[in-house]
Amino acid sequence: MNFKWEIIGNEKALEYLDKSLSNDKIANFYIFSGISGVGKLSLARNFSKNIFTKDKPDLVQKGNFLETNSDFFIIEREEGKKNISVDQIRGLIERFKSSSFLNSYRIAIIKDAENLNNNSANALLKVLEESSDKTVIILTVNDIENLPKTIVSRGQVINLFPVKDDLIYKNLTEEFQVSPSLAKNLTKLSAGRPAAALKFLENQDLYQEYQLVVASFLEFMSSNFSERVQIIDALIKKGGFLSNFDILETWQSVLRDLIFVNYQQYDQVKNVFALDDFKKIPVDKIQPLDIRRKVMVINDGLESLRSNINLRSVLEYIAVNI
Repeated sequence: MNFKWEIIGNEKALEYLDKSLSNDKIANFYIFSGISGVGKLSLARNFSKNIFTKDKPDLVQKGNFLETNSDFFIIEREEGKKNISVDQIRGLIERFKSSSFLNSYRIAIIKDAENLNNNSANALLKVLEESSDKTVIILTVNDIENLPKTIVSRGQVINLFPVKDDLIYKNLTEEFQVSPSLAKNLTKLSAGRPAAALKFLENQDLYQEYQLVVASFLEFMSSNFSERVQIIDALIKKGGFLSNFDILETWQSVLRDLIFVNYQQYDQVKNVFALDDFKKIPVDKIQPLDIRRKVMVINDGLESLRSNINLRSVLEYIAVNI
C-alpha cells in the first residue's frame, strides 16, 4: 500500500512511520519533537490519515476527512488559557471510552504538549495506562525536555529536524508557483521550518507585518530615547498577528543578521529582504561585542515576558539599555 506524506524533509522519520504502518506495528503513543514550524502537526495529521487508510482501505477520504471524522480529534490550549487543562484530558478519556464511529482507530493529537500542567499530565498518564489496541495518541512538542520524564518514557519519540533550504525553496517554487525572489525570502525566513514559510505565504498581512517589525528595530537602534518611546507606542497600538515573543525574537534575528553582515557573510542572512538596509549601517555600529550586548538585553526582555511582565515595560527596558 502506498501511503501519502505531504511534508518535505525528515526522510528518516517518514521511513520509520511508513514501515510501522506497512508492518502493522502501530503504537498507542507517539511524541513528535522538533522546533516550532518544522512540520510536527502536519506529520501527525498525515500519519493519522494513513492509519485510517491502512485500517479501512475502502474508506473514501475527502479533503476534510479528519475534520469530519468523529474518531479523530485535536486537543490544544484554549484561547486565553495558560495551560491545557485537566478537564480537556478528562474529555479525551470519555471520548476514548465510547465506541468508534467507523469501527476503526480513535486518534488524538495533543498539540504543543509542553502546555500540559501537572494535573493534566497526570491525567494523561492515566489515559496511556488504560489505552486499548486501537487508540493512538500523538503529542507534538517543541522541546521534549519540557515534558515529564514519566510521559516521555512511555512514548515512541520521533525527532524532526530543520529542513534544508533547497528543499523548501523547491517546494515553494514548484508546488506553490512562488516567484524565485519571494521563495528565496521565505526560505531564509523559515530557517528550516517549512510550515513557517507556508504561514507567511498564506498570510500576506503577516509577512508585511513581519517586515515592518524588522524595519521598526532598525529605526529603534538609530533613535534617541524619546523617539524609541514613539516606536514602542506605534508597535503596541498597531497590535497584529505577531505575538509579543515574536516581536522580540524578530529583533534578535536582526541582530544575528548584523553579525553576518559585519563579516560580509551575506548568504547567512535570514531577513534577506532587508539586506540592502543592513549594508547601509555604519560598520562601527555593528561591532560583534556591541551586538552581543544588545542580544543579552533582548534576552532579558524575553525572560521578563515569560514572567508575565507587560510588553510596554519590557520594550521600555530595552529602549533604556540597548
